[in-house]
Amino acid sequence: MILSRVHEALRFWWNFLGPLLLVTAPFALAGEAVQIWQGPALQFNEQGVFQDVTTVSAVVLVLLQPFSAGALIARLDALEHGVQRSLMECIGVGVRVAPILMLAYALMAVAVYVGLLMLILPGIWAYIRLSLSSFLITLEGMTPLEAVQTSFERTAGSVQWQLLLAWLFVVLLVFSVINLVGGAAQSALGDQPALDLGLGVLASLGGALISVLVFRFYGLTRPSAPAGED
Repeated sequence: MILSRVHEALRFWWNFLGPLLLVTAPFALAGEAVQIWQGPALQFNEQGVFQDVTTVSAVVLVLLQPFSAGALIARLDALEHGVQRSLMECIGVGVRVAPILMLAYALMAVAVYVGLLMLILPGIWAYIRLSLSSFLITLEGMTPLEAVQTSFERTAGSVQWQLLLAWLFVVLLVFSVINLVGGAAQSALGDQPALDLGLGVLASLGGALISVLVFRFYGLTRPSAPAGED
């Protein structure tokens, strides 16, 4: 069942790679450009130990997230239903829902932070239980509080564990590929701004795959989902 969901997400992602790239690349390039200009949002020393935060870069990345999430969800919904939707239309959806998504992300951050304080896994579990919130806001017009509550309800029972394991699998896959490609590219080319831009776009596509997986579970848990589909 879990591998089936992962396969469905990979197939959808691969079949619509171009349209997904078109909507994720602008936000990725904007975020990477700001970090090239101001410095990385998170700074680490040569031993990989965290040192500091670049405030401007961090704030820009945080502010970009709800816009990019809304635009990507609009694209996913259009692709799912075979509807033509332009990049500007997707961005328009992102602009419309961004303030609401930001409030939802703040609620989610509190829950995830509390879970992380308890140990890593409770924080991940809290994130999984609330991961449908952005789809509920963008596609069903819920308020942040309604979306958080409904996401928790729809991911009850076996769904939460299926989504958790599938999400962990895809996240590990994405991070492994990005690290392999990034390490090989940096060994061959060294530190280049163009390389940072390219890796940023690649990371955004990896993030899109994770969103596709959650979108699949969102579709399966809708009350209108066909019986027997899950």
